[in-house]
Order: sequence, then structure tokens, then C-alpha cells
Amino acid sequence: MYDGRIDRSMRNYLLGLILMLSSPAHCAPSPGPDAFAAGVPGPGDHEGALKHRKRRRTYSCHLPPSFKERSLLPVVVVLAGGRGGSAGMRRITRGGFDKLSDKHGFIVLYPEYVQNIWNDGRGVPTFYSQANNVDDVGFISALVDRAVRDLKGDRRRVYVAGFSNGGLMAQRVACELPDKVAAVVSVAGGIAPKVARRCRRGPAVSVLMIHGDQDPFMRWNEPLVTIAMAQAGERLTVPKNLKLWLRLDQCPAKARTDSLRDADPADRTRIRTAVYGPCADGAEVALTTIEGGGHTWPGGEQWQPEFIIGPVSREADGAALSWDFFQRHALSEGLAD
Repeated sequence: MYDGRIDRSMRNYLLGLILMLSSPAHCAPSPGPDAFAAGVPGPGDHEGALKHRKRRRTYSCHLPPSFKERSLLPVVVVLAGGRGGSAGMRRITRGGFDKLSDKHGFIVLYPEYVQNIWNDGRGVPTFYSQANNVDDVGFISALVDRAVRDLKGDRRRVYVAGFSNGGLMAQRVACELPDKVAAVVSVAGGIAPKVARRCRRGPAVSVLMIHGDQDPFMRWNEPLVTIAMAQAGERLTVPKNLKLWLRLDQCPAKARTDSLRDADPADRTRIRTAVYGPCADGAEVALTTIEGGGHTWPGGEQWQPEFIIGPVSREADGAALSWDFFQRHALSEGLAD
């Protein structure tokens, strides 16, 4: 966490240098052979590819031991932050989703973006996917369709979790695919104003936002996304983001609140959650505040120095918080497409 001994210009310079030096290590590896080309694979980790809008799009997949039973399984789509790719996301989350998949029996999909960034709708001209309007929503939709068709994924229990740029993308998916996704979790993310203005009418999507109140990149009450010495577009502030989903999902104005016990006083963070519901179609909207938390994944890796991105909370595991939220929600039979 920035401690006041280094001025902002120096902090931004150091951040830019660290991101520049670390980006090759965080880029997604070249995918291996398409495990799905020869048929449905068995439990474990696999690489896959599909063609969408004349692009070959790749992804990783984790199938639990219970996949052998061939019953309908929930599908969790996990979206990495910028430059991390699926390998980086697995590292930051310490493999949390794969471990929960094996324990609880759900399919995990890790789609890869085009040139290191999701097209989350901010329209940043220096990001290839956003400048060229890459159809990432359509790609994720097609990937879910493949999981439902080929892996017997349960179309009523499709979920999306994302971090940072992936958190922005998760909320875009909730806006534009409400008849395909039952719930999303957005960690250290948000939603682009242009996306928020054109959310589709459809079933209410349950949304959990997890955000550190000391996030230096996506600040609680500031719309500008600031990374290194550059601004990277806008997203709604956390309070406005919450109000958006309360309105879209027709939620009650009063929340029930819960605070976790301070499991690790040394991390200087606390976690509290406000839950609004039931909303339309039985949905929920929730905001988990990481008091003292930075641009980090709860319980995950300190992926850059603390004075750059802030501390990681050790009060809870982000993957476990996500799965606890997901398993409470499913699309009604008549609402699923």
C-alpha cells in the first residue's frame, strides 16, 4: 500500500516499470493441442479452441472427478485481469476454483482474451480488443454453449467470476447475456458507463461485487481507471455501480449486513458484506467491502508489491466467496434460453 513516503509520480513510474517488466511472464502461454478435437475429454485440465467471428479463440478447462458421472454440472467461467491470462488467474487465485471444482463438482472455464485485454466496453484506444470492438461477449456466449452441449453443463447454473479487467467483463456479460448467466462476481472491477446504459432486459442476474476501499487503480469514489501514468477509461464508482444493479434487479432498498470475524489481524483488513434481496426473479445483489484492501484477490497472491497495489486480505478466499454466492442462484426453468 502507498505509505506516504513515496510521492505519486514516483509510485506511478515504479508501477509502469514493474508492469512493463512483468508482462511477458504474465502473458498467457500458447495453447497446446485442442483436447476437444478428438471428443469429450475426461476429468482434469485441458486446452480447447473454437472459431468465433473468424478468430480462433482459445481457453483452458478444468473438469472435476464427478464429470465421469455425466450428470449435469454447474459451469463457472473465470475471467483473468489484464495481461494475466488463465495461467495468471490460476496463480493469483492460488488455484481456488479448480480445488472447489474437485470438491463440489462444477466445470471451470478459463477463456483467453485477444492481445492481453478484454473488451469490457471502456473503449480505450490503446487496447487492441477495445479499439477494434472484439466480440468477447459473443465468444463467452459461444463457449458456454459448447460447455452445455458437449460437457453436459447445466444451462440454468452458468456463472461468471472476474478480476480487474475480468471483473469489468463479468459485469458486461451480466448486462448483455441475462438469459444465459444466473450470477456473476466482480472483484476489483466495475462496469463501463456505455455498457451500463444499454443493459438488456431479461431475467434478473445476481451480482456480487467485491472491492477494496483502498484500491489504487479503481478507486472507490472516482470513475477514472488509473494505471501507471496513464488513464485507462472510466467505470462507474462503486456506489453508482451498486445503485445500477439494485435498480436493474428491482431490489429492496434495505440491506442485511454481515461482518466476518477478524481472522488475520496482521493483514490490516476487515470484510463486511451488504446483501440486498430478494430481488426480481429471486436474484440478489451484494457488495463485499474489503476495508483496507487494495487491487487484489481476497486470499490470493500478492501479485505486485503492496505499496503498488495495496494489501491482500487474508480474511477470506475469493473463490470460496464466489462459489458460496453462485450456488444460491439458478435461472428459472422458464427463463433459461
